[in-house]
Amino acid sequence: MCCSNSPSFRVDTLFFDGAWKGERLAFAHFDVEGSEVEVLAGAARTIARDQPVFTVEAMVNTRATGPKGAIALLRAVEQLGYDAFLIEESCGTPVDCRNILCLPRSRAHSFMNVPVLDAAVIGRRLLAVNETTISSQAYPCCNYGGECCPVGGARGTCCSAHAVAKWLKSQTAHTGGVSGVALRSEASRLGFMSHARMMAFQAAEHRFWNPATPYSGHAHAKYAHAMSA
Repeated sequence: MCCSNSPSFRVDTLFFDGAWKGERLAFAHFDVEGSEVEVLAGAARTIARDQPVFTVEAMVNTRATGPKGAIALLRAVEQLGYDAFLIEESCGTPVDCRNILCLPRSRAHSFMNVPVLDAAVIGRRLLAVNETTISSQAYPCCNYGGECCPVGGARGTCCSAHAVAKWLKSQTAHTGGVSGVALRSEASRLGFMSHARMMAFQAAEHRFWNPATPYSGHAHAKYAHAMSA
């Protein structure tokens, strides 16, 4: 039981033995305030059988576990045989909140030449991530003790829009010549890193993403491997 009057069930229980027995899962969004790894474990049979598209929510840096929580989540997605794509748009507060789109490798051909996915990948609003690269996304300054989440800070200030805006402004000065707009775009996409590292990410994207067919499981694997170097 999750609380006094609300029963909770494993996804597998619902689809194999419960109210949804005989049904198939096509799409799911898992937003359970930090318990996404446990939910995926309880849905493993259903996911293996039905190969649905699903999304999960992650606080990339600000959970009590810091980046370790997001890393564990991406590891669980990988073990299910899925490619993960971070949707580069804050989904709440703290502002490092992100939704992650998970696509089954077994159905990779179904996602090729899909205009919405192609536009999102080319526009860098959909970013290939794995357990190695996720912690560089969504403002790593938001990790506890970082510039956007100081130890002992007032309640509600950790990874707030104001704190992140202030941090981005300071990074603009630090880069000496990179425009504020360009930096905000890159920082939003990758988290702050050296200009050389940003260029490495861009070069890898050009090498591994075919503009005609931006999505493929093979390209995702090569890109993620290059980013972990």
